[in-house]
Amino acid sequence: MLRQIRESSGSIVFAGLIISALALRLLGAYLFPSIHHPDEIFQTLEPAHRLWTGWGVVSWEWRDGIRSWLFPGFLFLMMHAELIIPSWDAVLLGIAGVLSILSLSVVVIGFLLGFHYRGLAGGILAGVACAVWPDLVYFAPKTLTEVVAAHVMLVAAYLAHIAVQRPELASSRYFGLVGLVVGTAFCFRFHVSLALLAIAVWACRTDWRSRWVPLVLGAAVPVALLALLDFITWGSPFQSVWKNIWVNLVEGRSHIYGTSPWRRGIGIWKRRSSVGAWR
Repeated sequence: MLRQIRESSGSIVFAGLIISALALRLLGAYLFPSIHHPDEIFQTLEPAHRLWTGWGVVSWEWRDGIRSWLFPGFLFLMMHAELIIPSWDAVLLGIAGVLSILSLSVVVIGFLLGFHYRGLAGGILAGVACAVWPDLVYFAPKTLTEVVAAHVMLVAAYLAHIAVQRPELASSRYFGLVGLVVGTAFCFRFHVSLALLAIAVWACRTDWRSRWVPLVLGAAVPVALLALLDFITWGSPFQSVWKNIWVNLVEGRSHIYGTSPWRRGIGIWKRRSSVGAWR
């Protein structure tokens, strides 16, 4: 496919699309800084800032030890690398830039899928849609683990798609790579486990030896590192996973802050649908 893109002058279009998408995301982060959810501060940026400065607000999740230091540690490394920058706003913009680059996986995969099915015109149409779609632009620089996990998970889904479409390319090393990406997405947000399992089933089907085994071994690498990180920081492997489930589902700690019935999503959808129809 890459050769076909080069032969059709698609590489120039692709480069322009990526640059434009990144510029749009950075421009939005700079001109319209915002906080979508308190977790952006108290679960990611604030712990990273506390690592950086030695002081900060500690939320109950961190007091109970149910959060992983993986993403805050990643943010801390970016903060530490930007010590020469005197402005805190510039530090935040730098973090937004790195996360925006990661979000370009959506644009890249959109272009590649469009090109695969409808040639250069399809690649441009799908790529532009992914580059300018408001939700994708808005959430790209957000310091939310679910956003980062989604961008990584999309790569895993695309690799699984290639494995299905081009089985001759799917070697054991390839499925090890798929597993590595799946495991990385799990480490950032274990709540997407069912979606990751669906991707794995889609890619591997019933081929246990040549697909499932290398995929599981590949996923075991980042997952083992998560266990090690939790052991070093909390004293127990996978504490940010099992204790999170225990505290929120068994002890019902999250219920203290409000719950919604299962039908709430249906009500929101009906209200928005009726407003859209009225317009």
